[in-house]
Amino acid sequence: EIAALLNRCGIPVEISRDAELVIWEKVMMNCIGSSMAGLLRMSTKSMLSCESGFAIARAVADEVVAVAQRKGVGLTPEMADDVISRLSRNDLQASLGKDVLNCKQLVVLEGALSQLEERLK
Repeated sequence: EIAALLNRCGIPVEISRDAELVIWEKVMMNCIGSSMAGLLRMSTKSMLSCESGFAIARAVADEVVAVAQRKGVGLTPEMADDVISRLSRNDLQASLGKDVLNCKQLVVLEGALSQLEERLK
């Protein structure tokens, strides 16, 4: 009922039977779109249009897929391709990039991902 109400109000809602998969897709989007683009001080579109930026994003996506799969989550390389494709169409500057420029203390998502990966070994 809530989803239908929000959709009628113009707020698109998608109901998923696999919330953990959706969460891991969001982790991947944040690792690439927020952390990586922010640290490079580039929009996701600019970053992913650069050959080396795309290569780093692909490596980050592959790592997220590997960790998710070790946790039993059905994230696939094809889903990573879709996430990268969606991010490549956005010309938004991550707020993390502004934090870097303003010398604010940063907590990078990849650090948490690396710690989780170590625990799963």
